[in-house]
Amino acid sequence: MTKRARQIGIGMFTTLAIFSYLSDGQPRMRNVFEITSIKAIRPTLVDTITALQQRDIARAKAAFDA
Repeated sequence: MTKRARQIGIGMFTTLAIFSYLSDGQPRMRNVFEITSIKAIRPTLVDTITALQQRDIARAKAAFDA
């Protein structure tokens, strides 16, 4: 009897966990926004890092200001 009750309890917990994960769309949308933001600024950072590696401070400042 207790084994059956435990199985039912685990099944209910698992079902609730799955439904709560599927019904909450907010974190997935936030991750998409963050990834889009990083992709948008990546070329600027790459240009800045490249200029710094070449020890060209003026070009690094200009790339960072862009």
